[in-house]
Amino acid sequence: MYYGAEEYKQGALRAANPSVGERAYVGQYEAPAPPEHFVNADLLLDHILCQDDYAGDWAEDTLSPTEEQEEQLTHMLRLAFVLWMEEHGLRPTFGLVLDPRCFERQPDLSFKEVEPKSKIVPSAAPGTDKQ
Repeated sequence: MYYGAEEYKQGALRAANPSVGERAYVGQYEAPAPPEHFVNADLLLDHILCQDDYAGDWAEDTLSPTEEQEEQLTHMLRLAFVLWMEEHGLRPTFGLVLDPRCFERQPDLSFKEVEPKSKIVPSAAPGTDKQ
């Protein structure tokens, strides 16, 4: 959701916890790509085949799956990786705030818009308590 509309901006600023700090950033949150998208059977098989035990002529036909078999392995590896991340609470809880608008807390506890120091601001994922 983009907090560019005035009512979203005001709601976000009202929700800012006074103990968080003197600045609040309001913008569009963008989550990172799911890490399982980077799990790939081809990379694993290539890594295995680069090991000395598999590098000689004697291992020529070893680990030569069909495209369908490789897709199946990729699917299985991604599923296992997702289960592992969820079991250990390792899913990413960060993201970026794109096109941020920066607001500084005033003495009367209101906020005044100021120029942000950066156009990309690291952020915790909505609904998490990590900063």
